[in-house]
Order: sequence, then C-alpha cells, then structure tokens
Amino acid sequence: MKKLFFVALAGALTLTVACKKKKPDGPSPDAFNVENKQNTFLVYNTATWCGPCGVYGGPTFKGVLDNPDIVAIDLHTSGSSLLTPIYSPGGAKKDTAMVALFAPRLYAQTKPNGYIPHFFANNTFLGNSEVTSTSITSAANTFKSAAPAAGVAVKASSNGNVIKIDYKTKAFSAGSGDYHLSLILCEKSVTATQSGASGGITDHKNIVRATAFGTITSPLEAFSPSAVMSNPSAGQEISGSTSFTWELPAIASRYNQFKRWDNFTPANTMVAAILWKKNGNAYDVVNAAKCDVK
Repeated sequence: MKKLFFVALAGALTLTVACKKKKPDGPSPDAFNVENKQNTFLVYNTATWCGPCGVYGGPTFKGVLDNPDIVAIDLHTSGSSLLTPIYSPGGAKKDTAMVALFAPRLYAQTKPNGYIPHFFANNTFLGNSEVTSTSITSAANTFKSAAPAAGVAVKASSNGNVIKIDYKTKAFSAGSGDYHLSLILCEKSVTATQSGASGGITDHKNIVRATAFGTITSPLEAFSPSAVMSNPSAGQEISGSTSFTWELPAIASRYNQFKRWDNFTPANTMVAAILWKKNGNAYDVVNAAKCDVK
C-alpha cells in the first residue's frame, strides 16, 4: 500500500513539473509592439553604372546600416542598372537587375533632383555628393528627438517561397486623413558589379526587390491599395497581415530586367515597413520599422 502511495505521489509531482515547464515566462515570443519612437526612413538612390556611387555613395550608405533608428533601403530606378552576381570560379554568370517595377513610384516620393547618389530621409532631400554617414546620423538624431505622431511595427516569417508579414500601426496622437503602408522586401546582401568600386565589384546592401502588395510577376503599387488608418484617434492601434509569394518569372530576354530576382532566399531578405500619410497625389513619411525574415 505504501509503495503504491509513493508511486502515485511521484507521478503527480512529475505531472506538476511538466505542467510548469509549459507555462511561458514573460510575453509571448510572437508578440510585437509599436515603439513610441521616431525612426528615420532613408532612401539611397543609386545605379550600378554610377561611378560616384561606387566611390563614396555606397560607403556612405553602408556606414549607417547598423543604426537601429534608421530604416535604410538601396533604390535603383534606372533600367540600365544591371546587376551581375559573382559566382564561383568556372561557374556561370548571368545578368539580373536591381530594378523593381514599382521602384519609380517610390522614387517619385523622394524629392529627386536628377542626380545620383541621392539621399532622402523622412520627407527631406539630404543632398548628393556632400552627404556623409555623419550627416545622415545627425539628421536621424534630429528626427528621433521629435515626438512621433504614429508608428509601425513589423515581423516576417517564411515557409518555402512564401513570406508572411504581420504589421501593426498605432496613432500616438489624434490624426486626420488617410495613412497608407509600404511593405518593401529587400535583398540584404549580394556581391555584384559596381562602377567606381574597387575592382568594379562591391557588396550591395538592402536592395529594393519587391512589394508585399503583389507578387514578383504581378507587382502592384509601392503603397497599400487602401488606407490602414483613417482619421485615427489617439492610442488607436490596427493590426494586419499579408504575404508575398516569390516565383521565378519567364524571361523573354536577358535584358528583361524588371522581373528578375532569381537568387531569392528568405534568409537574405529584409522587410521595410513605412507608414505614410496621403497628401494629395503624394505621400509623406510618418514613421518606419524593419525586420529580417525568420
């Protein structure tokens, strides 16, 4: 009888310990919140044939990529901005491109003046050749000192060639008008040709490749088709999700550069989430966030 009692007691203790192990410590790992912080959305307009971009534009851009307050993207809009990946010795080389179909639409919001390298941050044209990593950091610190009107958070996970993206937007103060969202997929790193760079080759970073509001073969606008928030009240928070499916498009010729991203891997993909306020036919940056694809 005593033996049976101890066996039962041991079993109960084991069950209790097992139950305790299932109890999570702290918040759920799937939880994510909108930070009450003004981030900087930085756009570096460039081209692979641009010598000054290889000499100082690219290094300037890369000099701020580790700044957690900056969401930085490398935007190519020139149809001749071809990218030739570097393969192992004896391996095949093939031309692909940097240009996404929606890129000119995004470029139009960056106050272009026709010269590259071209730097844009939070509705402000920073300049061309005179811009440095230090001046970008200084601008980001100025933006950060202001109280944000609204914010955005983003996370992404992959299942094969499908990337699921969850986002949240939050108004920190009451606002008027329509707020739209961009979910831009960027290739984080690719070693490829670049005029002006040492040896004509460089490691390109955060290259704009696609929008989550479409597929690579049927891309849509750079901005969400409908508003994610309209006339929000202070504290209002809205959550949503979407997905991007990558597929290798049919290539009519080696210069059909507007639909190429054949070296796609989720692990080498970053998502930039930009919250905009509609302003007539234009969009004004409100805030931004970024995440790697898990």
